[in-house]
Amino acid sequence: MNYSSNRLEDFEFHDAKCTLHFYNENTLSFFVQHLNIHHNAEQNPFDDDMEIGTAVMTLEGFHLQSFCTDNSLIIDEKGKQSTVPPAVFKGENALDKLLDELQSEIWIFDLGQMDQTAYYMDAGAIEPFFTLVFSFDRVTIEWDSYLQKAWYTQRRKI
Repeated sequence: MNYSSNRLEDFEFHDAKCTLHFYNENTLSFFVQHLNIHHNAEQNPFDDDMEIGTAVMTLEGFHLQSFCTDNSLIIDEKGKQSTVPPAVFKGENALDKLLDELQSEIWIFDLGQMDQTAYYMDAGAIEPFFTLVFSFDRVTIEWDSYLQKAWYTQRRKI
């Protein structure tokens, strides 16, 4: 890969799409599309936030504290609606849920730091909305190219 960063704060994750690359011994790696790098990041030579080509994001020392679902609306074959209450998964159950979601694809709504060691990710996939709370020792984001200005920097002309 041509470019690399160890700083999550250099990136805007809203509307990024992730799929599993691998999980092995507390290392989680996934492919990320529609990821944007901030204009002031050291690796961004442009004056604007830019969308980068498909990146590989690797979290070493990854520890998933929880996987929390939101209320889900279920509609049966007769059209009857019911609500499934939120659920909190921890430990191996949380990791299994996350890996299942990553087998299809995850759309990230928000990713941020909660405190000195914990991060959160609001996302959706098979489960329409969920929140992850996790920590890691080291992050590496690698990519080969810049595609275009970030979607949120382009203003519609009326």
